[in-house]
Amino acid sequence: MTREDVYAYLEELEPPERLMKQLYQNHQAISVENGLNGLSEGQNAQYMKRADEYKPHPLLQKLTHFETDIQRDDSAPLKSPSALEAVYTWDTYSDPGHDMTIVRHYRYWPGNFHRHDYIEISYVYSGSCRHVFHTEDGMHEVTLSPGDLVIIPPDMEHKVDVFNDGVMLNILTGVSIFQNLFLQNLTGSPALMEFFSAIIWEGRHPGVILLHTASDRMIADTLIDLVIHYVQNRLFSRQICEHFLDIWLLLILPYCTDTMELFGKTSGERKLVASIIVYLQKHYMETSLEDVAEEFHYSASHVNRVLKKHAGITVSKEIRRLKIRHACELLEQTDYSVESITGLVGYKNTSYFIEQFQKEMRMTPLKYRNQKSAKT
Repeated sequence: MTREDVYAYLEELEPPERLMKQLYQNHQAISVENGLNGLSEGQNAQYMKRADEYKPHPLLQKLTHFETDIQRDDSAPLKSPSALEAVYTWDTYSDPGHDMTIVRHYRYWPGNFHRHDYIEISYVYSGSCRHVFHTEDGMHEVTLSPGDLVIIPPDMEHKVDVFNDGVMLNILTGVSIFQNLFLQNLTGSPALMEFFSAIIWEGRHPGVILLHTASDRMIADTLIDLVIHYVQNRLFSRQICEHFLDIWLLLILPYCTDTMELFGKTSGERKLVASIIVYLQKHYMETSLEDVAEEFHYSASHVNRVLKKHAGITVSKEIRRLKIRHACELLEQTDYSVESITGLVGYKNTSYFIEQFQKEMRMTPLKYRNQKSAKT
C-alpha cells in the first residue's frame, strides 16, 4: 500500500456520501444550519442500500467504521444528527490493539453536538470544514482550511460539518498516550508544557487549540504514513504507530507557537501568554521585561503575573533558560570558546554568563562540554 493508494481512497466519495451530496445540492433533505431534516422512506431505503452494497478496500474500510456503525443502526429511522446529544467514551470507541483510532470524517452528513473523554485531533488535508465549539463563554465557530488542525480536549462540546468533497482525518487518543507522546516533547520548554497542560486538563473550562500548518507537505505525508501502518495492523503495528504519531506531533510542534489560536473561557489571558512565549522565543537575545511590557501594552508586573499564573515562569527566568539552552547547543556542536559563546547568546560579560549558566545547569559551561564530549 502506497501513499497514493491512501490519498486516492480518501478523496473518493463513498456511494452513501454521493447520495447525501445529491440531496444536499438539491436542497431535498439537508440544511447546514438545521441538520438532516429527515429522509423520505424511498431516500432512506436508497441510502441504506448504498451503504450495504459499498465494499471499500478491506484495509482502508477501517477508517470509516464509526460511520458504518451509524448507517447500519436499523433499530430506529434516521434522525437529525443535530438533534442528538452524545457522550462518547474511549473504552467504547478505541480500536483494540491500538492506543489511537484514526477516522476519515464523513462528508455531507450534518454533525451533532457531542462530547468525549478522549483527545481528538482533526486535520484537514483538502477542502474545508466547519467546527463549532460550545464553551462557557459562548459558541465559537471556525472554518478550517487545508493544513489546519484542532486539538480538542476531553469534555468539550462540539460538532463538525464537512459539506464538500474535502478530506478531514480525526486522530483519537486516550489522554495518557497524548500526554506521553506530546507533552514529553515539550520538556525543552517548561513554559509551553505548563501552558498546554493547563489548556488540556484544566477541568470544566477547557480550551480548543487551532494550528495553521499551511499545508506543510511533510506533515501531510507523515500522517498518511501513520494511516498506512494503522490500517495494515502488522506485527508491532501498535509500537510503529506510536512512533509515527510521535514524529507527527513533533512536526506540528513549531506551529504551536507560530500560528496557535485558542478558544475557550480563559482564552484572553492564555492568548496573551502564548503571544509572550512566542515573542520571547524569537527575541530572547536582545529583549527584557520592560521591552515585553511595552510590546504588549501592559505593565511589567501584569506581564509577569499572567506568565506565572498560566506558565509557571517569569520573563527573566524564561529569557535565561532560552539563552542557556542556546549556549548548550553551541557547547555541544561547536568548538567556540566560552568567551565567544557569551556574546553569541546575548551576554556581554563572560563571568556573568558563567554565573547564569551555573544557576540553570548546576555546572560550568566547560564541565557541561566535557561531559557531553565524554558521552560521544
